[in-house]
Amino acid sequence: MLRFTERLTSTLPKSYSQLRNDGFHKVLWIIKELDKMWLLLQKHKSVHQMHQRKIYDEEYLKIDNSEKYTLNKQLFESISKPLNEAET
Repeated sequence: MLRFTERLTSTLPKSYSQLRNDGFHKVLWIIKELDKMWLLLQKHKSVHQMHQRKIYDEEYLKIDNSEKYTLNKQLFESISKPLNEAET
């Protein structure tokens, strides 16, 4: 994704006169592409959160003692907390 972003920013006009000559279509195209990337990122985050929750719920049903439960809960929280805090 970084290469794609670098490619997008390299196509941006370097000055206002170049922007006027090239028109605003390049800038609008770049905004559109970045918006699509943002929406895709949000979708991936949502799918990952649902997958982690499903794994946690399945493991919860299999747990037979409190020590495993505590460890599993800590693991789930260590994964889900940064994921929830990620800005999207």
